[in-house]
Amino acid sequence: MGGAKRIKFYLFLVCWACAALTNAQSVPGEVLVQLMADKAPEQILRAPGFTYRETLSRSARIHLLSYDTLRYSLPDALKRLNQQPGVALAQPNHRLQLRDTIPTDPLFPQQWQWLNLSEQNSLPDADVDADLAWSLPSFGPTTALGDTIVIAVLDDGIQADHPDLAPNLWRNHHEIPNNHIDDDQNGYVDDHRGWNPTLGSDHIHQGYHGTPVAGMIAAAWQNGTGGTGIAPQIKIMVVAGSSQTEADAIAAYAYVLEQRLRYNETQGAQGAFVVATNTSWGINGLSPAEAPIWCQFYDELGAAGILNCAATANPSWNIDEVGDMPTACSSPYLLTVTASNRMDECTGAYGPVAVDLAAPGREVFTTHPGSIYGWSSGTSFASPIAAGAVALLYSSACSDLGALAHNDPAAAALEAKALLLNTTDPAPGMAGQTVTGGRLNAYRALEELALNCTPCQPVLDLAAEEADEQELLLTWTNTGPEDANTLLWRPAGANEWQEVPEAIPPVALHALLPCTRYEIKIARQCADSQTAFSPTIEVWTSGCCLPPGNVSATALGNTGATLSWDTNGEPLLYQIQVQDETGWIFNTTHHGGSLQLSGLSPCTAYKAMIAPVCQNEDSNSVEFRFVTEGCGSCTDLSYCTSYGGTSGTEWIDAVTFGDQYHLSGLNEGTPLFPTPGFTVGRGQTVPLSIRPGFQHIAFPEYIRVWIDLDQDGQFAPTAELLLDTLLLPAQDSLSTTLLIPGNALPGTTRMRVSLKWAGFGSMKPLPCEPHIHFGEVEDYCVDILEQLTPSQTSTLQEEEALRVWPNPFGRTLQLQHTSVDDQAAVQLIGIDGKVHLEQEVYLSAGQSLRLQLPEALPAGWYLLRARIAGRVYRKPVLHH
Repeated sequence: MGGAKRIKFYLFLVCWACAALTNAQSVPGEVLVQLMADKAPEQILRAPGFTYRETLSRSARIHLLSYDTLRYSLPDALKRLNQQPGVALAQPNHRLQLRDTIPTDPLFPQQWQWLNLSEQNSLPDADVDADLAWSLPSFGPTTALGDTIVIAVLDDGIQADHPDLAPNLWRNHHEIPNNHIDDDQNGYVDDHRGWNPTLGSDHIHQGYHGTPVAGMIAAAWQNGTGGTGIAPQIKIMVVAGSSQTEADAIAAYAYVLEQRLRYNETQGAQGAFVVATNTSWGINGLSPAEAPIWCQFYDELGAAGILNCAATANPSWNIDEVGDMPTACSSPYLLTVTASNRMDECTGAYGPVAVDLAAPGREVFTTHPGSIYGWSSGTSFASPIAAGAVALLYSSACSDLGALAHNDPAAAALEAKALLLNTTDPAPGMAGQTVTGGRLNAYRALEELALNCTPCQPVLDLAAEEADEQELLLTWTNTGPEDANTLLWRPAGANEWQEVPEAIPPVALHALLPCTRYEIKIARQCADSQTAFSPTIEVWTSGCCLPPGNVSATALGNTGATLSWDTNGEPLLYQIQVQDETGWIFNTTHHGGSLQLSGLSPCTAYKAMIAPVCQNEDSNSVEFRFVTEGCGSCTDLSYCTSYGGTSGTEWIDAVTFGDQYHLSGLNEGTPLFPTPGFTVGRGQTVPLSIRPGFQHIAFPEYIRVWIDLDQDGQFAPTAELLLDTLLLPAQDSLSTTLLIPGNALPGTTRMRVSLKWAGFGSMKPLPCEPHIHFGEVEDYCVDILEQLTPSQTSTLQEEEALRVWPNPFGRTLQLQHTSVDDQAAVQLIGIDGKVHLEQEVYLSAGQSLRLQLPEALPAGWYLLRARIAGRVYRKPVLHH
C-alpha cells in the first residue's frame, strides 16, 4: 500500500508541482547554456548584460552564465540567448530539492501518528501520511494569497513558552499588552496573546490539557528539539479557561468569531484568519435538544468561514443513541472526530450519523507541560489532527481554497470539510462506526485539492529590497506575458490598494513613508478572466524608532554591571537611566547595544530604563530589575529558577520577616529582593507573615518556604523546607513563625517563597518547579547571624538544659533534662502546624527518655515543644 502510494506521489509531482514552481526554484540571474560544436562562450557574450561564470562540462559544452536582472527578466534572457548563433539550448539554473520530508526533530521517530513504520504491535500505514503531505508544494504558514493561517485552540490554556509551541503562537499585534486599553476596539482589553473569558484577560499560560492538544496541531519542526505537529508552521490562537461551563464555551467561540469577522470585514487589516477551531472537551450523554444555543453557534462560525473540529466522547458507546455535546450537533460546519490506534481500530465513541471520521489518538506522542514531550491518549488528541489538516489544505500551493475563503468564506469551510471526508483511508474495523468508515489521510486530501486545482498559478518569488528610506525595489520572475501582472501595494491596514498595471520587474516604489510597514502582492491575469494572487509580502521602510529588545544585565559584580540590548534595526542613540530606592542615580545617552556601569553599591536592587532617543516620535522605553552581587551566597551562587508565569490571578503581595515589611505586588518570573533587615540568629524562631493578592476572588493556596541553610546554591526539597501550609480563602494572610536550625551556616543566604493554587489535581510546589501556572515565586536575601544578643544568649543557655537527640533523627528520638524531675507535656509539630505527637511523660534529672513516635512520620522539619516545670522549651528537629 505504501509503495504504490509513493509512486503516485512522485508522478503527481512531475505532472503538477514542477509546472507550478519551476521558475520559483531557479537561481535569480543565472542560466545554463549548451553550445554547438566548436563554439566558445566568449562568442555568445557579445550580447550586453551577460557574464561568463564557469564551464560545467567541456565534453558536452555546457556553461554557467549570469545576466543583468535590471536589464532582462528570465524569459527575456533565455530568448536573447536562444537568438545567439551557436547556442543549442538555454535554460534557468534550477535549485535542487531533497526528496526527504522526514523532520530532523529528535523525537519525531516516536510520533507514529505522522509516519507509522510498522513496528511491533502496529499496522503498516495506520497513520495520516503526514510525511507525504509535507512533501507537496506549500506556502507553509500562509495561504497562496498571503493570509496567515490560524487555528484556534479552545482549552484550559497552554505552556506558552514551551520551546516547540512558543514560535507558533498567534499574537494580536494591534493590541498593546498590559496597558488596560482596548487598542483595536474589538471589545477585548489587552487581548495580545489570545483570550481567557473566565478571567477577562489574555492570561493563557495555565492548564495542562491544552499543551498536548496544541502540540498535535502546530509543534514547530526542524528546530532540533522535540517532535512536530501536523501543521508545524501555522499559528495557534489560544483561548484559555473555555472548558468549564457552557457559558465559557460560548464566550470562547465568540472571541474566535469576532477575530475572523474583523479579518473578513477589513480585508485582513485586523482580526485573524481563523480557518478552524478545536475543542477537545464536551458533555457525555447530553442531547443537542438540551443545548440548542450551543449547536446553533456553529452555524454562526461557519458563515464566517470557520470549520469546527470537535473530539467525541472517550467511552466506546454509540453517540447516535446516547447523545453527546457538541459532537451530536447537526451543523454542517462541525467536523466530529473519534480516536484510532496503531492497528487502525476505533478506540473512542462512535456513531454512523454523528461521528465523521477517526484520527490517531491512542498513545500519541506530543508536547507536555514542563517543556517536555510525552504520551497522550484519547479523542482529545485525535480532533486536533483534523484541525491541523484543515490548515494544511489552506497552505497548499493551489490557491483555490484560499481564494474561495475571500469570496465565500462559508463555502470554503464546507469545501475543506468535504476534502477531508472524501479522502479517508478505509479501515475494516470502522465500517458502520463513522460517516466515512475510515481514518483521516492528510496527503490524500491535499492531493485531491491539487488535482482539481485551477490552472492559473500565482507569482511565487516576489521579493523587495530597500533602496533608501523612501524607496523599495521589487523583483519577481515572469511566468507569462509581460502585460499580465498588476502590482498592488498599500501601507499595512489601509483600505485601498495602489496599482501598477502591466508591471515588469524590477519595479521601484518611490516617495514612501519612513518606518512604515507596507503590504505588496501581484495579481496575475490568466485566460478565461482568471486571476491568481501572489503571497502578500510585508516590508518595513527604515527610519523606525523601536524599543530595545532582549534587555539584560550581565557581568554582575559587587559594584558594576553590563547592560545589554538588541537595537532592533539601525543603530540608535539610547537614553539609559538607573535608580535605586533613593531615586535616579544615573542618566546618560549612548550609541550601540551595551553599556558598562560602575560605582554601584553591593547587594542592591536597581531598576534600569532604556529608551531610544527619537525625533518627532514618542519614545518606547523598556524597564527591568537587576541585583548586584555582594549578598553572600544569596547573589553569588546560581540558584534554580521557578517561574511564576503570568501571575495574573493570584500572587505574593507582601512578606513580613521579623519586624521588616516588604510590599512586592504582582511580578513575573522569580524576582530577587535583597531586602535589608531580613535577619535571624541560628537556633531562633522569627515571625513570618505572607499576604497573597488576588485579581477577583480568593482561592486556596499552597505556601511553602525554603532557606538554603548550608549555602550550597540549592534548596533541598525536604531538609531545607521550613514552612509547608495551606491558606484557605477565608484567611486574609498567613501569620506563623520560622524555626532556623542551630546547624545553619551563618551568612547571607537565599529564601524562596512559593505560592501555588491548591485546586483540584494541583500538587504542592517544588523549590525548582519550572512553571507554576497559577501563583508566584519570590526570592529574598536573609542574614543568618552567628552571634546573639545577651538576652538571646541567656535564653539559649536555658534552652540547652533540655537535650534532644539524635538530630536529625530516624526511628528514635530521646529527651533529657539536666536538672529537673517533673512531668513534661511534649508535642511534635510539623511546619504545616499539624501536631503529629502529643504525650505526657515524666523526666528524671540526667536520665534519658525515649519518645513513642507515630508510624509513617513524614520526613522534614518539626518543632519539638516541651512544657516542663512551668517553662516551655522549643527545639527544631529534622526527621529523615
